[in-house]
Amino acid sequence: MKYLVLIIFTLLSAKSFSACFVDLSKNDIKFDVQRITEGAKTGGNHGHMDTIKISVLSNYEGAPIETMLLTKGEVAEFWYPIAFGIKNGMAVTTLTGTTDSLRNLEMAFYYSDAECTLSMQVLL
Repeated sequence: MKYLVLIIFTLLSAKSFSACFVDLSKNDIKFDVQRITEGAKTGGNHGHMDTIKISVLSNYEGAPIETMLLTKGEVAEFWYPIAFGIKNGMAVTTLTGTTDSLRNLEMAFYYSDAECTLSMQVLL
């Protein structure tokens, strides 16, 4: 009887171990980056700053976007979570900063459903 219970629990939990992780590319997902030079006026003596608007599909094959992460440079030591909103089926976020601070940025997008995590990393 103990073995029967063990076999049943093993079969029931097997699905939880069958998760997949899939890397996507720009060809798989509708992705758009708009750079606006001097697109934001800051206060005081800071002048204008550049703006980058990033749009990516909010759902990919039924998996909703879970998170957007940002890093700088080729070798990332930290990934920072980025807030985003959903508008017309797209997940949208905006970054504002000086021209130099917005160079060499990389974003990662993660989509998750019950069985898989899908991810894409792109240099902005």
